[in-house]
Amino acid sequence: MYPDESLQGLIEPEHSWWEEYQGDEYKRGRLVWAFLPHVDQNPSTVIPVERGEDPTQHKEIKVRIEPLNIRNIIRYPKLPVAALPQRKNEVRAVYLAKKHPALILCRGGLPSIDLLQETKRNGRQTRRL
Repeated sequence: MYPDESLQGLIEPEHSWWEEYQGDEYKRGRLVWAFLPHVDQNPSTVIPVERGEDPTQHKEIKVRIEPLNIRNIIRYPKLPVAALPQRKNEVRAVYLAKKHPALILCRGGLPSIDLLQETKRNGRQTRRL
């Protein structure tokens, strides 16, 4: 029923541990399809150069692609483009990705504010796990 090289094919049929999920909720233990980056590649970053032909349009821009290196500080130009926002402490990473099966290990999301501990650093109050 299952290919020999699959997880299901490695377990004997009389030990039916695999339960097919018919719902559409993403939950722990569910097998899903996801675009996963290739592991042996060097990431790149997208740097906006100028807007498209119509400067009032925010859907098209011209970009430059450069290698992304953690040691180099990337100075993004102050070019406001609604389709490509730039937030503090974020970079635009570009990877080649391929569709693969993936297993959901946890619910994910941001940690609960109750789990964060308040600490003082340099006279400022901050929260950390």
